Amino acid sequence: ATAISRETNRRFFLKFIEYGSSVLYKKYVLDLSLNGMVAKHERLFNLAGFNGCIGSTDATHIGMLNCAAWAHILHKGFKLCIPSRTYNMMV
Repeated sequence: ATAISRETNRRFFLKFIEYGSSVLYKKYVLDLSLNGMVAKHERLFNLAGFNGCIGSTDATHIGMLNCAAWAHILHKGFKLCIPSRTYNMMV
């Protein structure tokens, strides 16, 4: 366990989600449909034989070393032997 209370962790998580979905999203997520880049990316994939594609997706698994015991089983995936979060990205 950690010295951080459940309530403090809950409040931090809610603030982090709010910050991530507003500030970080605007800073790091590129909406290709807004600047006409979809057609350019689709042409590149067409040249490679992937007709209709506009990107490639992948995921990364981040292990949680201090997962609460009550949440341990809910966050254990098949890739890691410890609880983890999976983040999907498209490039």
